[in-house]
Amino acid sequence: MLLDFHKIHVNQNWFVRETASPLFVRVYYVLDGTVTYTDAHTRTILKKNHVYLFPTAIPYTMEQDKNDRLFCVYLHLDILPDLIDEIVSFDCQAHPIVQAVFKAIDSAIVRGKSSAQPLVDSLSEVLLTYADQCGKIRKNTQGLGQAVSYIAMHFSEEITVERLSTLCGYHEKYFIRVFSEVFGLSPYQYLIHYRLNRSCYLLKAGLSVTETAYACGYKDAKSYCRAFHKMFGISPGTYGSSKWIVP
Repeated sequence: MLLDFHKIHVNQNWFVRETASPLFVRVYYVLDGTVTYTDAHTRTILKKNHVYLFPTAIPYTMEQDKNDRLFCVYLHLDILPDLIDEIVSFDCQAHPIVQAVFKAIDSAIVRGKSSAQPLVDSLSEVLLTYADQCGKIRKNTQGLGQAVSYIAMHFSEEITVERLSTLCGYHEKYFIRVFSEVFGLSPYQYLIHYRLNRSCYLLKAGLSVTETAYACGYKDAKSYCRAFHKMFGISPGTYGSSKWIVP
């Protein structure tokens, strides 16, 4: 599912610091700039004319050379319950299908975001199908798909481990253990991360902090603001009013 997309020359102060599994895929088609990607096992400098799919299942950071800022076309995609365990790189010269997809996305963006969205959504599915055929996407084989789909559809409601484990046909304790092994987060932590990540898109869409809090399952704005600040280091009000686009 397509969450967001744009073509952007990022702000000088841009960086990415995912301290837990982000639960969505960042995809960058790098046009220019110097960016260093780092996770527990990999450190690499992003290359121009390459497309990168960043992990959903592990923490990572990205920092740019402020004198050579990142210029890219980016996508944010929800592929859950499937996962990407490591950074994926496609050299566009060696993978003409990937290059064609992003040339089409780039052309679509020129038409305006609202007009481009249906086409970009379809092209994103082509990209994910190609990445899957290349063996870059880990299919969830632990029977957790129903739980993840339920969270995605009902994240604004109260969700219990009992309900999720029943959907998957597991005993609660076994469900928690398997879920944590697959996603690197407990079911409760996963729900919090999912709600807060989705809240970012609602804030950028123009919802107030209070409207966003209720839409994401929080009983009041205060508890939502506290959780948002703990995860992102800024208040939701500041994030929502900022004109920065964060790829």
